[in-house]
Amino acid sequence: MQKAKVTICGLAWGILLGATPVNANYLQGLGTLANAPVRFTEATAISADGSVVVGKTVQADGSEFGSEIAYWWKNGVGMHSLGEIPQDLKTFNATAVSGDGTIVAGISVTGDVFLARVDVNGMVTDGNSVTGMRFAGAISADGKTIVGASGSFPTTAETRIIRNLDAANPLTAVPIVVEELNDQNELVNVNVQGVATATNSDGSVIVGYRGSEAFRIENNTEVTIEKDSTDQGLGPVGVSDDGLIVAGTRSTSEFLSMPFVWKKGELNIRELSTGAYTQVVARGLSGDGKTILGEGRDAFSRKRALLWLDDDGDGNYAGPGEVLFTGTNTSGNFQIQTVAGLSADGKFAAGWGTESGARVAFRIVFDATIWARYLAHSDGVNVDTGDFLGWINISSPPWVYVYSLDNYVYLPEEFVQDSGAWVWIGP
Repeated sequence: MQKAKVTICGLAWGILLGATPVNANYLQGLGTLANAPVRFTEATAISADGSVVVGKTVQADGSEFGSEIAYWWKNGVGMHSLGEIPQDLKTFNATAVSGDGTIVAGISVTGDVFLARVDVNGMVTDGNSVTGMRFAGAISADGKTIVGASGSFPTTAETRIIRNLDAANPLTAVPIVVEELNDQNELVNVNVQGVATATNSDGSVIVGYRGSEAFRIENNTEVTIEKDSTDQGLGPVGVSDDGLIVAGTRSTSEFLSMPFVWKKGELNIRELSTGAYTQVVARGLSGDGKTILGEGRDAFSRKRALLWLDDDGDGNYAGPGEVLFTGTNTSGNFQIQTVAGLSADGKFAAGWGTESGARVAFRIVFDATIWARYLAHSDGVNVDTGDFLGWINISSPPWVYVYSLDNYVYLPEEFVQDSGAWVWIGP
């Protein structure tokens, strides 16, 4: 008989009961670009369906700081560079993505916004610069609207928008316009100043900020989201699919930050509890408006991912609850630095942290099925174990069906270690 690092037969270390796969929050490292000396990787946005994450990676190129390049990552496909899209436009950082992950926007090395169309395998099929836009805040989930600004500074910038992206040619952003009464009591069109940061699923509602105030726009009408007299400013980060709920971060004159939520028809914002955490900020809102994602520092000044939940839909959010997770990149020195966004269904989040000094982009899968530290497919029974056994089916533990062998093997989860599983294989 021979010794190998896979399980092919039932001759093992005795008969053990196979553990049932557990459900937990799974932190999935996104890896790096293939064949590229990468210094660090950050995630900045996640698609509405949670399958695609975009951001930037810094490659070592011999210079002091390296070269920053936008990337696109999809579960099961991996990371692909958006480094140079058609029209010889070199990308710098991806900041927005459509609901299905096929449209990406961000900043190019020239400071202009780029827009790229990507197929399901991460290959860029089309791309170009966007005239008149210097910051891409968000792309609607349906992929038809992009919002942003003429610059990234809210006191000097003017909001920008492109509707009907699928038909727009050339890609020219125009000011977001609302109707206001002038001094003569006449209804006139006015360009909205500030930065548009988010839009709902169909692009009909837009939120953003200018100076210290936040705004919501619908049907060419702007509503100012009222802040407390002690606030220095409000920064919206998300709006629900129906456009009724807005979430963001409130900063105070005492240099504190805390998340807030606002609902259409209400005069003032609602503050969310920060619990025992400090420097708390909101980073994302689910499509139904019931889940808010954020981050804050614990008593030891360590960054933590946080959630606030409104299970009953009554506007009362419980939290913050700290996101505990298992999975890849969770060694003792892994530390979350930023959570960057929440999927529309509230089942996925993205961000980046540090591992042994390196910046690592990740995706969190909430309430995921996990078998022996491997993330199960959404069906809960199929698992990709990569170089270990490939795809397996775990529906009959402790027996595991290995597709490449077309057979069952006896493999309790306890047998599987980080380096594999040593067992005896029959002749």
